[in-house]
Formats: sequence, C-alpha cells, structure tokens
Amino acid sequence: MAALEAQKLSSTEETEVQQWITTSERLKSSPADASILEKLNAHLASRTTLLGTKPSKADIAIYESLAPAVKSWSPEQRTGQQGHPHIVRHLDFVQNSDIFDFKVGDDDKVKVDPEEVLYVKPPTDAKAEKERLKKEKAAAAAAAAGGEATLVDRTKAAAQTVVDKAVEAKNAVAAAAGVGEAKPKKEKKEKAPKPQKAPAVTTPPAPHLIDLRVGHILKAIKHPEADSLYVSTIAMGDKPGTEDTEEYEGQVCRTVCSGLNGLVPLEEMQGRKVVVVANLKPVKMRGIKSCAMVLAASPRLKEGEAD
Repeated sequence: MAALEAQKLSSTEETEVQQWITTSERLKSSPADASILEKLNAHLASRTTLLGTKPSKADIAIYESLAPAVKSWSPEQRTGQQGHPHIVRHLDFVQNSDIFDFKVGDDDKVKVDPEEVLYVKPPTDAKAEKERLKKEKAAAAAAAAGGEATLVDRTKAAAQTVVDKAVEAKNAVAAAAGVGEAKPKKEKKEKAPKPQKAPAVTTPPAPHLIDLRVGHILKAIKHPEADSLYVSTIAMGDKPGTEDTEEYEGQVCRTVCSGLNGLVPLEEMQGRKVVVVANLKPVKMRGIKSCAMVLAASPRLKEGEAD
C-alpha cells in the first residue's frame, strides 16, 4: 500500500478513485446489485485497472468488497453470456500482481480457472452496425412519409389524365385540317464504341510486402464454435488506437484464430512467442473476427517415419 500512497494522481483521477471507493462501499452491503455489477464489468472491459493502467487503492477496495461474493459465483455468473468475466479477471489481477503490494493468502484467493470460458462475445463489425442503423433510419423516414407519398401519387395521376386529353384534342384538330401526318423520326446516330482500357499490369509476389512480426500470446482458449480452432490474444507491437486491436493486461493486442487445436496442446499456447502475418485482411471465423495469422511448421520427417 505504501507504493500506492506515494503514487501521484491528477485531480480528475483522485475524484474517480473516490467515486469507485464509494461504489465499493455500496457493493459491500449489496454485492449482488445487478446495475452496479453491469456498470463495473463494462468499465473493465477495456481497462486493466479502474483508472485504465494505473493501480490505485480503489482496485483494492473493489476487491475487498466483491471477493467474498465472487468466490461463490457459478461458472455461468463468471464467464457465461450474462456473466461478469471482466470483474473476475480484475480480481485475479489484483490478488496476484505485485504492483498493489497487497498480500492475499492462497486459501483466501478467488479461485480462477483460465480455461473455463463459457461464452466469448463476438467482436462488433462497426461497418455492418453503421449500415444497419442507416437502413433502420431510412425505413422509419419512409413510414412517416407514407401518407404524403400517396397524396403526391394521386396528384400526378390527375395531371397525367389532363395531359392525355389535351393531346387527343390536338390530334383530332390536326386530322380534321389534314395536317395530321406523322413526321418522320430522325435517325439516331450510332455512338462510337469506347476504347477498352488496357489490362492492369500484374506484378509478381514480393516477400517484402508481408508484415511478419514476433507476437506474444497472452491468452489462448478453445473456440466455442469450432473444434479445430484456438482463439488467442496476441501482443504484436501495435500502437494504441490501431484498428482491430484491444487492450489486455496493459498491452495492445489482436484477436487471432488459428487451426492448431489438436496439433499443439492448449497449455503450450499460453505465453508462447509466435511468428504472425500482421497485414492480412481481418476475417470472421465461426463468428469471431481474426485479425492476423499465426504461422506454424512441422519438422522434416525422417526416413520411414509416418506423418
């Protein structure tokens, strides 16, 4: 706690710390308050600590208020679709990290199984979401203008009837005067064909265009919808704010799906250094957006050895 007390915080951060300490006191008396838990879980979804990356006494206060209740949470309450996985991850970080100078005995810690993940929220496709909202807005505007459109259509129909009658009267007068002969139509000039564009010059593949990086797997789990896939959270040197990245344990990471389930044991994926291709177009793999590709290779088989 001495290190935390000596830490310098801005006035805004001090105010936020006091607000979270007040929240921790409310949680101590009502640890099952759904509205507070939802707000806390959403806040921690993109943060390592309550202040983002800075540790504070507010993190310890939340731990002391919630740890007794979280110990008895069911797997569904922890990592289910309606659960609070970010709260569980935060408590596990506080009780095991040295930066808080906060000692918790092994028997008193919240037991966390990193492989027990019941639900992985698929990443939101911002482009598709924007298109959906645009369509909903257009549909609402069309529904509101439905009555006005009907009125305009009726007016157009009446005007067209008047025009048709005027044309009929004009033709009748012209026929009676003997001047109703149809004029020959002008021949349309044929348009010259447009010159075709020359085909684009294709260039051979260039290895230097491939963005190869060394990545560090911070977490790997089994894909909830595919038996052959792992879903890994990999830090590969991206800058904060880079598209298709998120912050995990204070590092900028990407979510990557790899078909290594059944080839590499899950425990060997944890904390592993891997080579990744970082400039591929993100693709969805069974509902989860993969933003890079993990490279893997097999050793050369010896003579007589089966694959």
